Amino acid sequence: MNKRDYKKILIQQVKMSKKWRAFYKDNREDYVALLQEKFNVESSTKLDIDALISLVDFMNYKTDEIESRNNTKITLKQKEKLLELWHGYAKDTSEVALMKFIFTVTKQRFVSVNTLSKTLTSKVIAILIRSTK
Repeated sequence: MNKRDYKKILIQQVKMSKKWRAFYKDNREDYVALLQEKFNVESSTKLDIDALISLVDFMNYKTDEIESRNNTKITLKQKEKLLELWHGYAKDTSEVALMKFIFTVTKQRFVSVNTLSKTLTSKVIAILIRSTK
């Protein structure tokens, strides 16, 4: 079984879970809010396998809280580098303008720099480095 098939199975397990059927099936907005709060995504299809496993465990009452990996949030060095590159790249150096740029590039909305993931931040930094050359 490849990763794509495994991910599909995990997404199906979320939709068949006890908590999904009891609550989130009829409360889509609450489900999206949960995904936004815990993973900064609006759909379970955008989650990686580890995050999906945590979500399945939570939705089947195996854990009381969704376990998120501590290394998924932006690091202080990444934040500094991102803001440094952004100030050299943009005329409007505000955080709002940066969030609009990130949405343009990734099609994902974020409230602030602090909610970005390490992976996404690395991609944005690479784009900014290529753009300033």
